[in-house]
Amino acid sequence: MSRANGPLDIAGTWDLRAPERALLAWSVVTIALGFFMLWGSTHVGGEAIGRLDLLPLVLYALSLLTLHLMLVTARFGGDQLILVAVAFLSGFGMLAQYRMGSFETTGTISLNLILFPIGLILTGATAIVLMRGRYQAVTQGHWIWVWAMLSLGLLAMLLMFGQRFRGGVYAAGLSTPSEILKVTIVLFVAGFVARNAKSLSFWGHGLPLPPWRALLPLAGFWLVLASLLVVQRDLGLFIILSIALLTMLFVGTGRSGYLLLGGIGAFVMVAVVSSVLPHGARRVAAWLDPFLDPTGGSWQILQGLSGMFSGGALGRRIRARQPRIHANRSIGLHLFGHRRGIGVRGVRDRDPLLPDPVRPEPAGGLPGT
Repeated sequence: MSRANGPLDIAGTWDLRAPERALLAWSVVTIALGFFMLWGSTHVGGEAIGRLDLLPLVLYALSLLTLHLMLVTARFGGDQLILVAVAFLSGFGMLAQYRMGSFETTGTISLNLILFPIGLILTGATAIVLMRGRYQAVTQGHWIWVWAMLSLGLLAMLLMFGQRFRGGVYAAGLSTPSEILKVTIVLFVAGFVARNAKSLSFWGHGLPLPPWRALLPLAGFWLVLASLLVVQRDLGLFIILSIALLTMLFVGTGRSGYLLLGGIGAFVMVAVVSSVLPHGARRVAAWLDPFLDPTGGSWQILQGLSGMFSGGALGRRIRARQPRIHANRSIGLHLFGHRRGIGVRGVRDRDPLLPDPVRPEPAGGLPGT
C-alpha cells in the first residue's frame, strides 16, 4: 500500500480514487441510457443499429477508463469530483453531437469523434505534468501578465483578420478563440487574486469600500477585454468571464461585497447595453419576446424552445421526431431549459398553465397564450 507519511504507491492510489471510479461508472451508465433513448427514437421500424452507431458510446467508456488509469498510474492525489464533472458534461456533449449527425461519415470514423479521446488524454496529461504543486509556476512571476496579453492579443488578431458573419467576427471555419480565452483569462485572474489576496481583502474601516488601488490593474484589463468583446459582439462570453471573475474574487478574498458590486454592475451593464448598443438591445428584446424575429436574432432561442418541448430526455413522446414550437409564455424558463437541460422538466410539470406536449394543438396552429 502506501509508506507511512510518504507518497502513495499505485495500489494506494487505486484505493484512494475508488469514489472517482464509481462516479465515472455511473456517468457511463447515464450517457448509455441517453444513447439508448436516441437509438429508440431514430431507429424505428426494425432498422438495425450499426457498429458505427455504437462507436461513440464505446469510445466514451474507454476514454474515461484510460484517463482514470493514467491518474492512478501517476499516483495523482488531486481532486476527484472535477474529473467526474468534466466526464459527465462531455458525455452530454457527445450525445448532442451524435443527435445532430456530427459523427456521420461514409464507412469511416469521423474526425470529430477522434478528437474526444484525444482531448481527455490531453486533460489527464496536463493534470499529471502540473501535479504536486508544479501548477503554481503558471501563475508566478511575470506569467500572469503573459496570460493577460495572450488573451487580449487573440481578440485583437481576431478583430483584425477575422471575417464578419451575422454581425459577429469569426476566425477560419467560423471558429472563435473563446475556449482558449476561458483558460488564459482564468489563469490570469486566479494568479492576480492569489498574489494580491491580502490587499484585495482589506475593505477599510467604517464604510466598507473595495480597495480601488489594488483593483486598478485588474479593472483596466477588464475594461479593455470588455471593449474587444463588445466590438466582436460576443456578449455571452463576457458575461461568463465576468461571473468567473466575481467568483474568484469572492473565493480568494472571502469578501461577499464583490458579489454585491458585481450584481450592481450587471444591472448597469444591461442598462447601458440596451440603450447604447443596438446589438445588445436586440439581444434583450429577443429574450423577452423571441417570436418578434423568429428567423433572425431569436432563431437560437426558438430552436431551444422547440427542442425542449419536443419530447427530449425524460419526455413523454420519445419517438416524436418533429419538434413543435409552443407559446411564448415563461420564455425565461424556456431559455434556462435550453441552456441547462432536462432539470427544468419538473418545473414545467408543476406549472398547469404551460402547454402539455401530449395534448393536441388547436387547428389554428400554436396553443393559446
